[in-house]
Amino acid sequence: MIKTKESDTAQAQFSIYKISDEDVRKACSITHETREPEYAKEVIESLTDKIILELKNRPGAGYNLVAHKGFSGLIFKTIHKPLWHDMAQEILEHNELEGEKPDRKFILNVNISYILFYPCKHAVYVVTGGFGSHRIKAYVEKNFGLYLLPKLITDSYPAVKSLMQNNLLGNQAATQRTNKNSTSIFMEKDMNGIFRQINIEAGRDIAEKLGIEFDEGESPNKKLNMINKDSLVIRRSLTLEELKTLISKVNGLEKARDNFALNYLVPARKKRLKNSELINDLINALEVGETGNFLLTGENYTVYYSEADNYILKDEAGKELLNKTEPIAFDDIISLIPESERSHTALQIMLKSWTIAAFRDDGSIVLQETKVIDAIQGFVEHGENKMPCILFNGSWYVIDDKYADHLTEDYKKIFDSSEAAANALSEEFGLLDCRAANEDSFNTQLRKNKRVLVAHTALVNNIEIADVIFWDEDSIYLMHNKDKFSGQGARDVVNQVLTSSEYLHQALSSSDAQGFLERYYDTIKSKYKGKAVPVNKEQFISQMRSGKKFTYVIGYMNGLSRKSRSTYAKYLTVDAVRKLEAKGDKCIIMGLK
Repeated sequence: MIKTKESDTAQAQFSIYKISDEDVRKACSITHETREPEYAKEVIESLTDKIILELKNRPGAGYNLVAHKGFSGLIFKTIHKPLWHDMAQEILEHNELEGEKPDRKFILNVNISYILFYPCKHAVYVVTGGFGSHRIKAYVEKNFGLYLLPKLITDSYPAVKSLMQNNLLGNQAATQRTNKNSTSIFMEKDMNGIFRQINIEAGRDIAEKLGIEFDEGESPNKKLNMINKDSLVIRRSLTLEELKTLISKVNGLEKARDNFALNYLVPARKKRLKNSELINDLINALEVGETGNFLLTGENYTVYYSEADNYILKDEAGKELLNKTEPIAFDDIISLIPESERSHTALQIMLKSWTIAAFRDDGSIVLQETKVIDAIQGFVEHGENKMPCILFNGSWYVIDDKYADHLTEDYKKIFDSSEAAANALSEEFGLLDCRAANEDSFNTQLRKNKRVLVAHTALVNNIEIADVIFWDEDSIYLMHNKDKFSGQGARDVVNQVLTSSEYLHQALSSSDAQGFLERYYDTIKSKYKGKAVPVNKEQFISQMRSGKKFTYVIGYMNGLSRKSRSTYAKYLTVDAVRKLEAKGDKCIIMGLK
């Protein structure tokens, strides 16, 4: 067992990664099979050579090859030039204080990092410090640390202290939260989210599984802190010998059966879907202009959008294509390829060879140079069954089979309960009296209906609160319409609905609620282009501030069916209903034909 007591041996905290056999074979010419004795040695030598070559091409960089206690790799130095370097240099060179001479090296950032490989059985693990993780991120198994959790704990085990997750829907593409008291994975699990990082406080039972033993002098309530993401980080200082024991235990744990599914979404490879097939689906979508399903987020949406000061996009030759002080969006990248030149090959090069990076003003890295495909989120529908395959930071996911049957039943319940309510609303407000070929035409024709207020294209801070607004004694109905009940259609309209709900609740609880509603009404009125508006401003504001429940009505021109085959559309619908109900809102789905 690992004894974590004080000793004369040097200790440190380590980030532990596992080398991906698939990714390393793509990047290097590996001749040995995974289970052959020489495999690990060949992988380590190949990756070490690649890293050395990268360092040799970096001005001012230096390295030392090392080998100690079974670990091998390199300790290296890199020099970073802050974005404000030229300004600081000018001040130094024109310093008005006598006797102060400029030192050009003084304003350069020097970083010492390390990468240490360790072979265990038929696997290769790697530990890093400093910028070491940036050098090996392309070759490691994504979510390695996260995928260990279901092997260590149960979903009811109260251990979760904080987490980060990517969200499929709504205005928040990513969320981060910290708990006062530890919760369980079961309590934190969200249909809409994919965990990116989970920090846990584990008891001694979990520590034992990792070979970690607490000292007699430590409190019986002492917890083991772990960070689970692409890497596994044990928040205790370990010697190299203790680290070797830990890696050995981790290697054994990888073969253990999972106690639960970590997310509702599981890696696409478990469905035997090839990465190349899904990338081909993605490129096919981009070729025909379907770009709206994808969002550029970097490794972490919040960090990418809020913490960087400079964003740089480079092509396959390293030529700078964009250099912005605002976040680069996916549409910005696509627009650089003329429509006439958006061939399969051109789009493939853009996805796999163009890179994006983000920096702070001091030169520190927010997003290391990352291939575009590893920095986007979105989805494609694969095959005849339109299986939704979701792309997150270079990895593809599908809905867990264990959950699919429950999903279908939940969707049918929503469909059945919505049907009666939708029929009643349609009859009372004449929602289906018009005949329209598409969503825009439907909304336009409803302007003739004096019982509803058409707010289509009336935006507030680029947010569409509703296409149509009407009310009765109990509820205010906010109707959002879309052409087709499909993965793409449901994703677009559900995003609108969830964003509307979030924004509307915030606006109505603010000190400027009255002003917000006045401005919103004026915007709606402008869309009537001088024609009579069914209600005046005072009536509108009075109803919106009446305290009535909001009911979101999601209307589809085509495709809405109890027997729908679009798993993704059903998934989005069920998730939207749950999220709205959690806020006190209701939701109805209805066909518009």
